Amino acid sequence: MKELDLTKRVSVITGAAGGIGRQVAYTFAAHGSDIVVIDINEKEGKEVASGIEKKHRVKALFIPCDITDYDKVSAAAGKIIKEFKRVDNLITAAGYGPDKTPVEELDLSQWKKAIDINLNGTFYIIHALIGQMISQGKANIIIIIHQ
Repeated sequence: MKELDLTKRVSVITGAAGGIGRQVAYTFAAHGSDIVVIDINEKEGKEVASGIEKKHRVKALFIPCDITDYDKVSAAAGKIIKEFKRVDNLITAAGYGPDKTPVEELDLSQWKKAIDINLNGTFYIIHALIGQMISQGKANIIIIIHQ
C-alpha cells in the first residue's frame, strides 16, 4: 500500500483538543501535514499543538474557538488563511451528544447544544473556509459524526 504523504499540506481539525479529533490531528501530522487545532478547550488545545510540533516536527497552530459562534469561526478562518494561505484538509470532529436519556426525558437545552455543535458548528467552519478551499482547486472535507 502506498504511504500517505501530507507534506506541504495544511489540515484544520475541529474538536482537536481531545478524543477522535486529537487522534486525527496526530495522525495527519505523522504523515507530514501542518495542523490547525480548533477547540474551545484552551489548555488541552495548546498541549495538543505543542505536542504535535515536538513529536512530528510540523507546524501546529492552536486557535481557541467556540464553533457555535459564527463570528468567532469566521475570525478563526481569517487567522488560518493569513497564517497558512491554504487549507488542504478540513476535518470536523467537534461533537456533543447528550447521555442516553430517553428522548421523552431529554432536556431541550441538551438538544439545542447538540444541534449547535454537531450541525451548526460543522456548517459554520465549512462555510467560513470553503471559498479558500475552492480557490485552490483541490481540497478535502471529512465530517466525523460521533458521540
